[in-house]
This record gives sequence, structure tokens and C-alpha cells, in this order.
Amino acid sequence: MIAPDPSGLQVIDVCGALALPVAARPRCGIEPDRPLVLAASIHEQVLIVNAGTTVAVS
Repeated sequence: MIAPDPSGLQVIDVCGALALPVAARPRCGIEPDRPLVLAASIHEQVLIVNAGTTVAVS
């Protein structure tokens, strides 16, 4: 889960991109060239990032 933090080191760049730190990717099961699932709540100001392999469709 990603949420705003005034003391945080990561920022959204001028293109609207947010870089996920390389060290955090393996801990989240995120691999290069693999699908991701993003869910956001603007009201709560959070973004949830999951590896596509952790989501099941029913």
C-alpha cells in the first residue's frame, strides 16, 4: 500500500509516474515484465500495488 507522507523520499514526477524502489519490488513479489494490479482510493489517498500472480478471478 502506498500513501502520502510529507517526509517520504519518493515523489510523483512531472509525467505522473511514481517509482517503486528496487529493494521493495522482490518483497512484494513484483518481477520485471510481469503484470501488476493497481487499486486506488482517491478519497482515502492510497494506492495498492499487487503482483498479478497474487490476484484470483472468481
